[in-house]
Amino acid sequence: MIYRRVITVEAQADILEIKQWYDDCQPGLGKRFWGAVTHMLDLLQERPLAYPVDSESDSPDIRKARIKRFPYFILYRVKGDEVTILSVVHGHRQRGPQWRS
Repeated sequence: MIYRRVITVEAQADILEIKQWYDDCQPGLGKRFWGAVTHMLDLLQERPLAYPVDSESDSPDIRKARIKRFPYFILYRVKGDEVTILSVVHGHRQRGPQWRS
């Protein structure tokens, strides 16, 4: 089953901001980040339950998937046949209170 993908405005902004940051660091690195993100988004549509629940969240329905080769996670929810991408967060930075519930 292929799940329907919904990307929140916040997640879109996160992805574009991180991509730009990598491009500013090294030409072409943003493109590699973009490729890694789109690959993970495709995997989430195919097997969203294969990734763990986010232990830093009080909500049992928020899951996280690590983006390969980059220190970022995609936070998302699965409901019915839909995967909602909530945010893209750095793996070593503390998250705000919105992810606690």
